[in-house]
Amino acid sequence: MPPLLLVTAVTLALAPLFPLLPLEARELANSAAATAAMISNYYFTRGTEYFAARSEIVPLLHTWSLGVEEQYYLLAPAFVGGLVVLSTRRKWRSVHALLVAGVLVIAGSYVLLAILTKTDHRLAFFSILSRAWQFSVGGMLAIAVLKGAVVPARLRTPLSIIGAFAVAASIFYFDPHMNYPGFLAGCLPTIGALLLIVSGLGNEDAPLMRILASRPAVTIGVLSYSWYLWHWPLTALGRTLFFAQDLWRDVTASGAALALSVPTYLFLEQPMKRLRRPEIMRQFSGRIVLGGIAGSAAFAIIALVLGRSPLFVPRVSAIEMGTPFRPVSGCQANNTTPKFRYVQPCLVGSGDLPKVAFWGDSHALMLVPVAGWAAGAAGTAAVILGKTSCPPLLGVEVDFFVTRTCAASNDELLQWLQQQQAHPITGVVLMARWALYSGRDSPAGDLELPRLLWRDGDRPGAGYAEILERGLTDMLKQLSPSRRVLIVAPVPEFQHAAADCLTRAQMAGYPRETCAIDRRRVEQRRREAIEVLTRVAAAFQNVRLIDPLDVFCDRSMCSPFGAAGIFYVDTDHLTALGDELLYRRFESDFLWVFGIGK
Repeated sequence: MPPLLLVTAVTLALAPLFPLLPLEARELANSAAATAAMISNYYFTRGTEYFAARSEIVPLLHTWSLGVEEQYYLLAPAFVGGLVVLSTRRKWRSVHALLVAGVLVIAGSYVLLAILTKTDHRLAFFSILSRAWQFSVGGMLAIAVLKGAVVPARLRTPLSIIGAFAVAASIFYFDPHMNYPGFLAGCLPTIGALLLIVSGLGNEDAPLMRILASRPAVTIGVLSYSWYLWHWPLTALGRTLFFAQDLWRDVTASGAALALSVPTYLFLEQPMKRLRRPEIMRQFSGRIVLGGIAGSAAFAIIALVLGRSPLFVPRVSAIEMGTPFRPVSGCQANNTTPKFRYVQPCLVGSGDLPKVAFWGDSHALMLVPVAGWAAGAAGTAAVILGKTSCPPLLGVEVDFFVTRTCAASNDELLQWLQQQQAHPITGVVLMARWALYSGRDSPAGDLELPRLLWRDGDRPGAGYAEILERGLTDMLKQLSPSRRVLIVAPVPEFQHAAADCLTRAQMAGYPRETCAIDRRRVEQRRREAIEVLTRVAAAFQNVRLIDPLDVFCDRSMCSPFGAAGIFYVDTDHLTALGDELLYRRFESDFLWVFGIGK
């Protein structure tokens, strides 16, 4: 506890020296209070994704494991003690009772983990209940060892090799997109560690055991707790800065953490351990416990007060968002479009009868201002039919965190479009975050990546490009040639939300251009999607494709802002100002889909 409170206090003291945004500073103070109370694991279930890119600048995120550990220290002795008392009264063998209880805990915890992995993956990662099986595995091993159980000598070396490979595979092959600890992924490092321990008992002369018992390895082990405490706050605070490559910045932070771990171990950990002599504990144990509780509570209260203090939470100048020159009107009430099962229609323009439909995922929804301007210029109305994470592809489903309803939604919308006989929809604009569905990492490091798959289970498996091409082709066969169809290619995506990035750059004294992204990275991410969209559009006479890339990029860089303001709401959705920039460049194309021009 003393080293933890020291590192937490130093982290709070260092935070004002780094460009933490106001919300991030308040969250840091709140997480410091939760850390002192040993409940930071549950604090981070409120919205923190452990492997998400934005979690890389949460300085106390690593304390979740200490929360789980301390909760184990509270629960396990009471559970074991109670079970031993019960088994004694019932005249059971305590060892057998503990082993049976351990198996039941492992089974119950593992079932809960499997359920939470599907329903609440944050809780699955951070909760003591979903981690209890790992503690129980270690506890059962300890009981077995205390009772003299050993692994046959001929199996020790093979088990040590398997354990080492299991741990190494967890390090090198696990990635942020897998469901960890998940139903299977958590087993690999857990069983690997278990096998290393088992194979090392009574096998000290084995080569692997000699390596683990060598002075460098033991030194790292001795310093590991302090090093662990220091490494993440320094790494996370360093990542708020824009300079240097990530690798060297992180190596520097880890090196500084190792240097700090030495005095922390020598002058704090060791003296505290030396106080744990029997004569001191007999006389002062109650006071030590009360002092620890009181000190932790005081620290938590101070952290909460600090999080609400202007001395800690930085004041930043507001970033000018900018406004478009054209007036923007929202969705208007209408009785002409039905209530769809999965989509809430948005009617814009003049009149109640839409002539053009804007159709797609959330990137179609962001074109509401564009639809309004084009409909106004054409003297008619348009309807926006957007469903988050559902591209306008026929017969295609999306495997994502949402319920698989994309194919059914697209069927319903297409049926409605085709049934408009008296007042038909004569034009359709298709817009989606096309490149997202490729499964490649986004610049912002989206933790969960959607995957396209055929709705028909009997279709053979196919890759992203094939499904995108066939799904879009089938959709265009239904829409064209009786309608004009405009496909909008994906807009550039950025690593950070524009307003946050500009604010952080302002705080750190860096130029605004720091928030731009290399055009080559954008082109590389979009290349496969652009090739498919271009090929499909060229196959239809009444279909056009427009590419917004040059709207937001020059020859070398793409920028989420301009002299007039900010073009992006977040990392990939346009503001009204960004919409206006897009509309200006492609006004003739948007009017074409309304039937104006050739």
